[in-house]
Amino acid sequence: MRNTVSELASRLQFGGGLLGSKRVQIALVLAFVVFSAGCMGGGGGGSDINPADTVPAGVDGVMYFDGGIATDQATTELMDGIIQMSDDVGPDDPQSWDEAIEQAESESDIDISDFQSATVFFKAPDGLEAENVGDEYTGIIVQSNWEWEELVEAADDEGMSDVEDQEYNGVTVHVGTTDGEETWVADFGDGTFVLGTEQPVKDAIDTQQGDADPFSGDIREAYDNNEGSLMNAAIDVSDEEFNEGNAMVPEISVVTMNYDTDGSEMQFGMQMTTPSESDAEELANTLSFFLGSAGQEDPELAQLAENLEVSNDGNQITFDYTTTTDQLLTLLEEANAGTTGSGFGSQQTAVSG
Repeated sequence: MRNTVSELASRLQFGGGLLGSKRVQIALVLAFVVFSAGCMGGGGGGSDINPADTVPAGVDGVMYFDGGIATDQATTELMDGIIQMSDDVGPDDPQSWDEAIEQAESESDIDISDFQSATVFFKAPDGLEAENVGDEYTGIIVQSNWEWEELVEAADDEGMSDVEDQEYNGVTVHVGTTDGEETWVADFGDGTFVLGTEQPVKDAIDTQQGDADPFSGDIREAYDNNEGSLMNAAIDVSDEEFNEGNAMVPEISVVTMNYDTDGSEMQFGMQMTTPSESDAEELANTLSFFLGSAGQEDPELAQLAENLEVSNDGNQITFDYTTTTDQLLTLLEEANAGTTGSGFGSQQTAVSG
């Protein structure tokens, strides 16, 4: 039983590799140019184009972040707690999330409410191994009401150096250097920007201009069916390398994820698509048995599982995990102190078909 769960967990470790990728870090540095001035917003206006329609065909993953994710109650409480437990916050640094927002506003002329969303897309040409994901092909689509000149002024010395303006397929492109890597920023003129390295930006331009098809197939269907959250993502994991291993775990073709909040409550969801309804039911039963007996073997895992609900519908398995900011901060504090308790509440694990 533990082999099945361990195998499933090992298959899903590509997320850390994505964020650890050098290419993704470069893209996120670019996004920070935007976010440091304005990610705390979330509002209307700007382009009405669905950013998913600008994502090029052939990508392995798409991750959407709504602009409102940074100012809702749960985020504010979580960031306040993290700031308070940090040893690196000096007396002159912001002492709360609200103060951090106020500092960002005071240091920039950009209206932070004009940030709408960020959509990350990537390919994993060598499979979904942690060291490979995103290394070759990553882009970020930013929707806002901003102009390029405002971003340059707000970013000051944090942005690209030696920027050269070019044109590709009728779209202005700003090409510069970030951390020694060439970076492209496409400016569609309506507050929509695509940030990344050359090829993904070119592909996004071609897609937006109607000269290439957007991503489609199972991953697009899964992504579209998962919209509406503060964060939602769809990742194609159908490659043979990802699905090698324990025969007890069925092949998984697409994984979707989402994140929502309700007051102080934080809700994390993950869905996996299997080949058939019977595969989904069998795996759900396997996981329910494991979770039900976890307390006898691993009290810490049992505590964590108290907030987890596993269900199956058709050929999909769904994991819903609910916690609160206080519970999550307790977990972070205990982890930081090197203790083993989970700090999570007493919700009952449920498994349904």
